[in-house]
Amino acid sequence: MFIEVIGIIADVLFVLAYFLVSRGKVDGKGFSYNAMNLVGAILMGIHAFSKGTMPVLILEGFWGGIALIALAAYLDRRYAANSTSATTGS
Repeated sequence: MFIEVIGIIADVLFVLAYFLVSRGKVDGKGFSYNAMNLVGAILMGIHAFSKGTMPVLILEGFWGGIALIALAAYLDRRYAANSTSATTGS
């Protein structure tokens, strides 16, 4: 039963992330959206592994990888913006 709850939480995160970005409540390039996708991918990956569903596990690997790349880009943009404002005194 516990593993099913993990899968349901992952589903909720995916749907919530999509709903929030489609309603303009979060930015698709922002931290929240991509963090929800990463956590959802990890949880769904755990669920898929426990069920032995390799195609889903592979999909979640790609999904999580994309979310990690997007989070790294977000953090890079944020760091660059902070560095620029620190050097200009803004």
